[in-house]
Amino acid sequence: MVIQNEGFNNETEQAFIHDFLTVVAGTPNFDFSLEFLGKKEMDVIALVINGLGQVPEESRNILAKKFKV
Repeated sequence: MVIQNEGFNNETEQAFIHDFLTVVAGTPNFDFSLEFLGKKEMDVIALVINGLGQVPEESRNILAKKFKV
């Protein structure tokens, strides 16, 4: 919703999404939970991470690696 809505697609909102996903990826047994996601869910996660164009590329790459996308 944020990425597709120009009113919310700004650096502050993208940083919040990045930080939220980073916290989620840091939870115990996160890697195990990824095993239950299908291709569709992984594609959506990749779309969100790739849509964070106002977040530094290095940070996006680290996040993508954590989510294995």
